[in-house]
Amino acid sequence: MEPKKITKIPENTTGYLRLDFDKGQFDALIENKGYPVVWERAIPCPCTKGDKNPPQSSCKNCEGTGWVFINPYEIKGIITSINKDTKYREWSVERIGTFAITVNSKHKLNFMDRITVLGSKSVHSERALVKKIQDKYFIRTIYPIVDILDIFKLESVYKKLKLLEFGVDYIFSGNQVIFNTLESGDSISISYLHELQYHILDLNHDVRNTVVIDNYSREQNVELPISAIARRTHTVINSYEFIGDEIFNNSYK
Repeated sequence: MEPKKITKIPENTTGYLRLDFDKGQFDALIENKGYPVVWERAIPCPCTKGDKNPPQSSCKNCEGTGWVFINPYEIKGIITSINKDTKYREWSVERIGTFAITVNSKHKLNFMDRITVLGSKSVHSERALVKKIQDKYFIRTIYPIVDILDIFKLESVYKKLKLLEFGVDYIFSGNQVIFNTLESGDSISISYLHELQYHILDLNHDVRNTVVIDNYSREQNVELPISAIARRTHTVINSYEFIGDEIFNNSYK
């Protein structure tokens, strides 16, 4: 059976002006007015061994999250509708900590890709239990730490919280806080500064193409910038369950 031939029947547009999008202006807007961000591709970690199995907390690739982030690139992106935290407003419960980002069409954003906004800091607070590996007592925070505002230890529900002192009670590096005076199982709360970090959850303009006339009066199909919706990391990944020290870097570019 021969495949059917598709015949294109053009519409009659005689007498109407032709309006083409200018890809160069879109790209220039992103380059000149966009935020500098680091874009990392997300791949599902094979440690889950199928969609029905949970990630393995001992995995040195995904840190127990089920996702591996690779090949960081610094790019530019137009960011709009930044919404830090409205979870207590019923009308916007589905928009907790979201933003819209538009990037050049050559950057093929995908589900769960990680976006870190450079030079833009925010505060995040967490509760955590101190863990032990070998002779080290530590916690892992969701975001890499720029600076710690305060850490409080619960000594008893009948006592005032104990404020810990940097350099005496703890030190930190990346998203790990190492304690000198705490034990495994101690309960702490931490507030810290971090760079804004999001994950792509929806591609409202996965493909945005247009037809333009080139310098030789020929029609060409060109790709315009694409747009996505992203959400703050702590609303997507609750915690890093990984108990260990070494973490593998799977980037290859």
